Amino acid sequence: MKKIFEILEFDKIKNLILKYNINELSQKKLEALTPFYFEQVIQENLDKTREAYNLYNHGTFVNLASLKDLENSLSKVSKNASLNVDEIYEFVNTLQIVNDLKAFVLNNKLEDDKFFYTKSYITSLIPVNELLEQIKYCITPNLTFYDHASAKLKQIRTQIRKIEVDIKEKLNSFLKNNSNILQDNYIANRANHFAVPIKAAYKNQVKGIVIDVSDSQSTYFIEPYGVMESNVMLEQLYYDEQIEIARIIKALCLMINKHHDALMADNEILAELSFMLLKGAYGMQNNYEIASLNDQHSIELIGAFHPLIDVKKVISNDFYLGGNNNNVIVISGPNAGGKTVSLKTLALIVLMNQCGLPIPVKSANIAVFRNIFVDIGDEQSIEQDLSGFSSH
Repeated sequence: MKKIFEILEFDKIKNLILKYNINELSQKKLEALTPFYFEQVIQENLDKTREAYNLYNHGTFVNLASLKDLENSLSKVSKNASLNVDEIYEFVNTLQIVNDLKAFVLNNKLEDDKFFYTKSYITSLIPVNELLEQIKYCITPNLTFYDHASAKLKQIRTQIRKIEVDIKEKLNSFLKNNSNILQDNYIANRANHFAVPIKAAYKNQVKGIVIDVSDSQSTYFIEPYGVMESNVMLEQLYYDEQIEIARIIKALCLMINKHHDALMADNEILAELSFMLLKGAYGMQNNYEIASLNDQHSIELIGAFHPLIDVKKVISNDFYLGGNNNNVIVISGPNAGGKTVSLKTLALIVLMNQCGLPIPVKSANIAVFRNIFVDIGDEQSIEQDLSGFSSH
């Protein structure tokens, strides 16, 4: 199948579809896409694509662009590993979208015959509001932790602010009384230590510890002895703060793992819904049609053209094959006349159809094929507009 994909340039079709990508989930589904071989499965996937058309025609739908694939994060927590803050907050986004989708179905009258899969997917989603509220309680949208995330964190930060105020008062007094030896009149923060910028010529006149030196060697950042003890206390508090944040992160990860199965199910459902919308966006933007299936082993394509050729230049064709013993098509013509392009167009459309994709035709009625065989002597490039003979 990989060789057939290469000959028919199916990966280039996938790249075209990616231009309309919805999110990480739909991209992952597209990258794994291969044709189906059973009529019921193909029909189901074509119906989903048609339903995506209905959704776009319906009007406003919940924006799924910010959805992330949570599978890797869920795998990590299941192995007792901790997540980064941004990885944890991705669950907020997903769970909010789950709630938005639930509200969308509740507030919109969606006909069962037009929106069967949409309603089925959204009804199957599992809200995990306990986790949603807990993460939002602890983590700000800017990915920092609220003071109230825990009683201990609040206590630590209260102490930090108190000591910082005391240090700054002392250093501001130093700046006021020693303006002649300052490089600049401000309090610097170097390696979590508050210091004052002293001219190099006066560095030995200040009783304290050199914390840093400027690249030009003209400024020494010195921590005066008068604030040294407070800075040490502050450094310890900063460390304690990080330890407490790590503990909160671990607790949140345990809560995520508690709801692992529900979150994984939601992730898979959202992937299906996102991919359905991606197929719809690709088809509608290009005015492609969705084929009907038949059990007569026949193909009828009206106005079919190759999707990799510029729509302003491509010439469409009608194809009739199968039924009434019309099992062979003979195509003749001069070199570079489009024979191979026609063959590839026919094969590619069959392949796209069995992937549940919309196809570049005015109308189509296609049988389901258990095998697709391609034997082309020269692998011509459709995009370079070369026939097999001409490229050779």
